[in-house]
Amino acid sequence: MPGQRIKVAQISTACAWGGAEEHLLGLLQHLDRERFQLYLVARPQLEAEWRHRLPQDVVWRGWSPAGIRNGWEMLRLATWLRSNRIQVVHSHLAHASWRAAPAARWAQAALVVETPHLRESWRQGWKRHYGWDRWQARGVDVLIAVSHANGEYLQRDKGLSAHKIQVIANGCDLNRFHPQPAPEWPREWGWSVSDPVILLPGRIEAQKGHAVLLEAAAKIKPRWPRLRLLFAGEGSLRPSLEARARDLGLEAKWLGRQLKIERWLAAASVVALPSWYEGLPLVLLEALAMARPVVASQVDGVPEIIRDGQTGRLFPAGDSAKLAEILHAMLTDPGMAQRLGRQGRQWVEQSYSLTRQIQQTEQIYVQALVPRGQRTWEKMRAQGQTAE
Repeated sequence: MPGQRIKVAQISTACAWGGAEEHLLGLLQHLDRERFQLYLVARPQLEAEWRHRLPQDVVWRGWSPAGIRNGWEMLRLATWLRSNRIQVVHSHLAHASWRAAPAARWAQAALVVETPHLRESWRQGWKRHYGWDRWQARGVDVLIAVSHANGEYLQRDKGLSAHKIQVIANGCDLNRFHPQPAPEWPREWGWSVSDPVILLPGRIEAQKGHAVLLEAAAKIKPRWPRLRLLFAGEGSLRPSLEARARDLGLEAKWLGRQLKIERWLAAASVVALPSWYEGLPLVLLEALAMARPVVASQVDGVPEIIRDGQTGRLFPAGDSAKLAEILHAMLTDPGMAQRLGRQGRQWVEQSYSLTRQIQQTEQIYVQALVPRGQRTWEKMRAQGQTAE
């Protein structure tokens, strides 16, 4: 029917909040309401957190796809998708797609989309066999890669069909993240505005490399006795890392997960992300948008946004000595740090705005109204053109 909105269901199986969930939330907040009617399917234990930040017009549905209930929950999801006449099913991360893609096909959804978000280095041993991924991807129309490196991983390592992969880089909300004055420290901390502060924003899990930053900080602490560390996030490794920081004699504050991360980004002398693997880290885009100097490990899509010596600094993953060297150089030369911050802001404005990401995603969704075989990317690839 002309003028009728396309029904889009976003699917998540996340148990905790991370970059993929921030990405998903950005879609739900900014997609064009005149063209799309939005639904969210996610675990009930995250409902309170989702509800607090969701636009009121987003329809919520809880689900618990776990253990022996997998088949039953997939059938229930398929029934719900069909009864609500959902046209676009968009799942986030592999676990969600494993369940949502078959359900979407059973429900005869017009368009099935998956955003894998990152390279899955957690898959070791038999889990590195991607046969199931390739089988279920046969029912996916579009695989959205958040970086060129992510797209290469999907094609080269997972063996997924190249003609289904489209790169839509993560984007940052430039209205929310912009250069701003640093806030005052809580009085009880006893910190000075002149103290050097390094912030690591990210889930406190092995992927993010917190231990690498602690080792690097310990190396430069003799030259920077007032060095302070901030960790924004939660995770299973927090107790052991807190103990390690105490053993190293480091002054660290563990903030938990922060809904207003921009406050802490503004307060940081340097933002560090020593991850072992990534997709295209949204938090790095946010730090750059706020003109903060950034140092990050040279993995996956990170070098696409951190151009070494231009928009930030890069170091080999796990190399705490190199990280220490870069941190010392940034703290020693505030002029260089400020230059990197300014150029980082310009780079995000130029290439990584949330507006651009939303527009490119909407261009995919509207193809739900076009019969298979006649969609834009299918025609372009048939002609040997790129669809990025």
